[in-house]
Amino acid sequence: MTDNQEREAKTGAGETSEPKGFEEWVVRYLYRSRFAKVTLWVVLLFGVFTAIWSFLPESLKTRAWSVVVSEPEIKFSPSSFEIKERTTTINMQAWKQVPKRIQWTSRFSPMLYHTKYLIERKNDNSNVFINNHWTTGLAIDFACVQPDCLTKEVQGKYKQGDILYKKYELMFDVSDEVLYDPFNIEYQAVYWNSLQEEEGSSIGCTIQHPTRKLNLIADLIENVDTTSFEFSYFKKEDNNNFIEFENPKWKLSGRRIIWVIEAPKLDYGYFIKWKWLNPLGTI
Repeated sequence: MTDNQEREAKTGAGETSEPKGFEEWVVRYLYRSRFAKVTLWVVLLFGVFTAIWSFLPESLKTRAWSVVVSEPEIKFSPSSFEIKERTTTINMQAWKQVPKRIQWTSRFSPMLYHTKYLIERKNDNSNVFINNHWTTGLAIDFACVQPDCLTKEVQGKYKQGDILYKKYELMFDVSDEVLYDPFNIEYQAVYWNSLQEEEGSSIGCTIQHPTRKLNLIADLIENVDTTSFEFSYFKKEDNNNFIEFENPKWKLSGRRIIWVIEAPKLDYGYFIKWKWLNPLGTI
């Protein structure tokens, strides 16, 4: 029997012998498999790109990415909007006095503002609606209901009158809203560690856009003296000079107070002041 006949007898006629080792199997797989060839080329090209990128100067890398990543143009003018009706509901039910030792470090006492606008876009001068909030407390957290929005804390302290505030900006995308077709903007703001004045305090809001009607609603806690209400307003730049609001249209139902203000003035704040039944002590 010849050598060839002996090999056929061992492996079976017409069959090819198995690779002698793992290395030979890999070589045959890479040679025969199209997927393996494509994968190998991708790995090689990625390695070449990574090597070239590592030698590029930082300035060139920055220019390359800036072409791809860009922010949309922001256009905003308060005169682009008219607020047909604004309703701000303030829930104090979870409010409590904050211990002095954690007043500026821990979110301890929440107060919920829920604001809803019925708003009209009057021209194309704005593709966003911007609204600002201020606090003398620790912080404000926001949640946008409709439409989506961006929120940020504006760095630094801001002074109105003699009082320093933290300032926050909300930006709503209204670019798809049809001109003169009323739509809703709705969001929530949680004020942390506010209203810690010992003798009494106040709640309210500032008119930042032309507004036809403001509904100011508050759900009060038991410690609010409901016989001490004062209804007042002030110009935003002079919040130490409260002006008494004549003949306010308001009602009290249980612990809920509702104050309706027709045609509130632009850039004025409208606030309900009260005294505590039991003045806050130091804890």
